[in-house]
Amino acid sequence: MDNAHPTQSNTAAGLTRRQALGLGTAAAAAALAPATRVRADDHAAPVNAEPQLSQGAGYYRLNLGGVEVTLLSDGSFPFDPAAIGTNADPEQVNAALHHAFVPRDHILGQVNTLLINTGQRLILIDAGCGNSFGPTTGKLREHLTRLGADPGDIDLVVLSHLHVDHIGGLITDAGIDWLPNAKFVMHQAERDFWAAESPDLSKTGVPEEMWGFFVDVAQAAINNIPADRLELVTDKRTQLDDALAVYHTPGHTPGHLVAGLYGEAGQFGYLADLIHFAPVQFAHPDWHIAFDTDPVEAAGTRKRILEYYAKERKPVAGAHLPFPGVGHVRAAGDAFEYVPVVWQWDPAASAPYQSV
Repeated sequence: MDNAHPTQSNTAAGLTRRQALGLGTAAAAAALAPATRVRADDHAAPVNAEPQLSQGAGYYRLNLGGVEVTLLSDGSFPFDPAAIGTNADPEQVNAALHHAFVPRDHILGQVNTLLINTGQRLILIDAGCGNSFGPTTGKLREHLTRLGADPGDIDLVVLSHLHVDHIGGLITDAGIDWLPNAKFVMHQAERDFWAAESPDLSKTGVPEEMWGFFVDVAQAAINNIPADRLELVTDKRTQLDDALAVYHTPGHTPGHLVAGLYGEAGQFGYLADLIHFAPVQFAHPDWHIAFDTDPVEAAGTRKRILEYYAKERKPVAGAHLPFPGVGHVRAAGDAFEYVPVVWQWDPAASAPYQSV
């Protein structure tokens, strides 16, 4: 990105408590086992010694030229179809799922995080679900260990927003202690919204009895971060590092952030939660998702950002794109298509990730 970057509801009665998250909503209970430090020097690239393990289960690395970017899976979870296209006719949603070869009764949501190694700093975008989102998620720390990255070497954690699948890793018994040297970044509007006495979730498709859960986990994450380790950004575009800028992209939440990464081999965008379910939302960018705080604004933001990446032909990743969660956006009339990358076993092969 650059500085210019820009019916009948199928949830008429609201999502049920089960549908709201697709899983149980028990509070986080315990941290995962600590990662093993294997790097000999501070800030060296988190690369396994064996070349055949250049990519592995749960992580996928790519090279921007001087900047190594790694997608880390935090797992997957059952995604209720009632959360998709809340402003669309249910039969249209069913048809879209059928067209995408997705069984309505077996929809999986993906959760990804992003690790950025600039050569000087390790930066993590989002902290995963922790133990707050069910047993099939919360894999981030396990996959960091498999990658060979020590959480103690992470310098900065960018929180794209304060939904549980992005901050649950900060509200386990370990709190933020598993990230002992990291500072944290979020947008001022995000903190202000969730820290308020009664955040307004009335435009979402989340049932009112579940609002307290969303607020509680957001406030727990805020309270777990000491003030001297938290930076609040306020601008439309904030440069955090030579290789990383964040963009204020409200709608999904008031302070939602999209990231732009820069390296010698090109540019790369991290969409965070602009897309929740790729098989449907690229083709129907106007359809609302139940978890959007302001679904109309979210749809407008989504279209604007997708138009940018389709025009510029720059690669993207996302928190909920199918793992490894990297691809391109292609214009298709008034909508879009998602074109996933061809898996590269050699992360140094950067050509597929350039603007082409």
